[in-house]
Amino acid sequence: MSGRFRTFAVSALAVTLTTGLVGCGDDDSTETAATDTSAVSGSVGSTTTTTSAATPTKVPVGLADYSFDIPATLTAGPTEFVATNSGSEEHHMTLVKLKDGQTLGDVIAVLSGDVAKGLEENQLVPGPQGVAPGGTQSIVLDLEAGGYVALCAIPSPDGLPHAAKGMVKEITVAPAATEAELSAVPDSPKVTLKDYSFELPSDFDGQGAFRVENAGNKPHEIVFYKIADGSTYEDAVSYMTATTPPAGPPPFTGAGGVTAFSPGQVAGMVLDLDPGTYVAVCFLPATDGKTHLQHGMIQEVEIS
Repeated sequence: MSGRFRTFAVSALAVTLTTGLVGCGDDDSTETAATDTSAVSGSVGSTTTTTSAATPTKVPVGLADYSFDIPATLTAGPTEFVATNSGSEEHHMTLVKLKDGQTLGDVIAVLSGDVAKGLEENQLVPGPQGVAPGGTQSIVLDLEAGGYVALCAIPSPDGLPHAAKGMVKEITVAPAATEAELSAVPDSPKVTLKDYSFELPSDFDGQGAFRVENAGNKPHEIVFYKIADGSTYEDAVSYMTATTPPAGPPPFTGAGGVTAFSPGQVAGMVLDLDPGTYVAVCFLPATDGKTHLQHGMIQEVEIS
């Protein structure tokens, strides 16, 4: 999908939801997640690295065309979202934390005007990103109590975002019985998102756990795409920057990442990138009418 096309999709999402044409995800169960003793850890709301890390509770997230399979009620604390895509299209789970008194309708109302401003005015929490059909992506964070809206803003070939087709779900996160202290994995290499660039480790190999920080003043995302055999970085950029939906399939495949999250937040991200050429990109819209991609937030990455 192109950067502009994804931005148009967010706008279309707002219009579609405000007219009441979208349903929500179909899983209304409460949390049955188990504790995983081998998972990577990360945190939200702090950029301080310590020498300890809590064990997160693993929460499976099913991504399909076009729904989420995730409990409607979770418990606050160290959490690992493990997203698996059983659908035929790329999906992600963008998370918006509701403010006191804020509703799904309020979130959509904010996004129905100036999308960039709306994203900055809402609290965006890290979620699994760029999950290709058959793929899996793990994200770890310190999940705070409160209400959340999960949605997929990626557009289908027809131009409609998946959320407009039903891929929206409200989630309640209940307070934990006891407070848990979470820190990022101490020895994780750091990936930093800035305004408007990525800072990857000099020896980045796309393998294992990474600490991802938003050090900018705006919301940012990072999504990795593997460029298809026979295609080039320039082909990928041309497709992503097209002002209308390009013809044919994209010359790349989603390989994971972190969805849009607000400044100052941190998450743990697990990658397993095969050898090849990749693009790291942020598609979010800026308040000047351009996208972060158009501001230069795109980077070629070689994995050997």
